[in-house]
Amino acid sequence: MAAPALSISKSSVNKHKYLLLQSQNYSSVLSPLKCTQRIKYTCFDISQSFLLFGATSGGLYVFRREPCSFLQLLPNKEGAVCKVSISPDEKLIAFASVRGVVCVLSRSESGGCATRCLNRSVEHNGSEVTALCWVATSDQLFVGDKQGRLSVINVPIFMSKNIFNVPAFVFMQLDSGVVQVCSHGERLLVSTLTRCYVCDTEKEQYRQVGSKLREGEYGACYFGKDQVKIFCARPGSRLWEVDDDGVVKSTHQFKQALAKQPSFLVQNSGENNNIIFSELHESSWPEQSFNFAKLSVFLDKYLFTFKQDGIYIFDPEEVDVVLWSNCFQDIIDAKCFEDIVYIFTSNSEIHALAVLTIEKCLLKLYFQKDYELCLDLCLKLASTLMQSTAMMSKLSPLLGLKSHISDYGHDLLILFDQIEKYSREKENALQLDSGIFLIENHHLCLKQLNDQNDETLNSEKQKN
Repeated sequence: MAAPALSISKSSVNKHKYLLLQSQNYSSVLSPLKCTQRIKYTCFDISQSFLLFGATSGGLYVFRREPCSFLQLLPNKEGAVCKVSISPDEKLIAFASVRGVVCVLSRSESGGCATRCLNRSVEHNGSEVTALCWVATSDQLFVGDKQGRLSVINVPIFMSKNIFNVPAFVFMQLDSGVVQVCSHGERLLVSTLTRCYVCDTEKEQYRQVGSKLREGEYGACYFGKDQVKIFCARPGSRLWEVDDDGVVKSTHQFKQALAKQPSFLVQNSGENNNIIFSELHESSWPEQSFNFAKLSVFLDKYLFTFKQDGIYIFDPEEVDVVLWSNCFQDIIDAKCFEDIVYIFTSNSEIHALAVLTIEKCLLKLYFQKDYELCLDLCLKLASTLMQSTAMMSKLSPLLGLKSHISDYGHDLLILFDQIEKYSREKENALQLDSGIFLIENHHLCLKQLNDQNDETLNSEKQKN
């Protein structure tokens, strides 16, 4: 059989330019801990409605995600919590204690938070639980630990009837500790410290992905919905692209693509309104070689990973880096929901970063009336903007900045002239045969950008 192909990034220039916007302040998550210095958050999870923290006290702290507000403290008798996970339907909460006990809690029908324990598993007692993974239907939870054991907890069919409660059981004993578990239908993807396995839970069969071992924490995840692929992390900033049967198709190398400047971080959360960026020249950034300890899907078309001092988003189809940032240190965990990356640091802080195209970020700042920050970003990105007709054609609302700022300098004057030029061309294009002009509603620009992004994503899926 022919050796799998090796693909290397051809260019570090992305088709879509992205940056990070930190506009929401999540400092309120520390409010329940203000009265004590003993209790620390140890882990977190995110869902459509909730933000959940496990703590050294054994408590589970539940917050509403947006707007962020404290809802309830759920105590437990199992000791300090090391892992938490919210089920896809948000009706169940799973947590693991440092002693290896795993519990599944139910939420009340009225929309409250978790109320009682449905299942208590001691299959991992005495070992550190390293992975919790719900199936899409929220009726099974897979648990992995540091000793390589993999168990399954079946949630009762009728949560009010304990007669249907099936005990948890260990169904796999692997050669090394479990790093990450990912599910897709009846398939399970398990990454350990040495190997990666594709498992058919219905047939109770599993096979190893590839033949080359590695040592350390390397993640793996399913990618795509219709034509499902698997991506497994390899040493040296590489990824294996694998088919659904576990056969390695190609190797993607990202080390060279990572030799680029980190993306801009725009902060307008109220207290801190500024732009964090690197002034080093592009050529000053060395290649980056590290292991992707966890992998997850971002916006249905990218891959996300993180390490202690950085977050990274990759385009596996183009073998390119969408963005990366080194603005946060001491990162314990990071998770994605829709277009937001949530970063959890060792001081129990949570940071929410929206991943936006440059034009969408500029328009958002403008319509939020953050004119000075919008102008500052325009100035720093003027050369990038003027190289892109697609970007310039969407920025006509920014001409309104002229009436808010008296002195905007030569560079911005050139930029505004170019925006005005594209704006006139666009207006001429909107003239009907009758001579009537269609007037663009600038306040719909953000919505139109979102719609265009969705259309682009759908067309890319159809091509694949």
